[in-house]
Amino acid sequence: YEAVSVAWRRHLSAGGTAGTARLAGEVLLFPGLPLALALVARRLDLPREGAVDLLMLGRLTGLMGHVLDQAIGGSPIRTRLRYVGPTPGAN
Repeated sequence: YEAVSVAWRRHLSAGGTAGTARLAGEVLLFPGLPLALALVARRLDLPREGAVDLLMLGRLTGLMGHVLDQAIGGSPIRTRLRYVGPTPGAN
C-alpha cells in the first residue's frame, strides 16, 4: 500500500493523471468507481455480475430522480441550442 501511495504522489506531481501510474514496470490502477462497486458487491455476497447490477441500479435511481423532478416541476429539460443553418428542405 505504501509503495502504491508513493508512486501515486510521484506520478501526480509529475503532471500525470489520477488514472494510472507505473511502479517497477507495472501499471497501477488507482481506486475508483469500479473498485468501489466490486468491493460493495463482494461485501454483500452478490454474484459475480453484482457490481454491474449495482451500477445500473444507481443510474436508474438517478434517472428516476430526474423524471420525478420534471413531473413535479412541470418543465422538461429542453435544449438550449438554436439551429442557425439553412432552412431544411429549402434546396
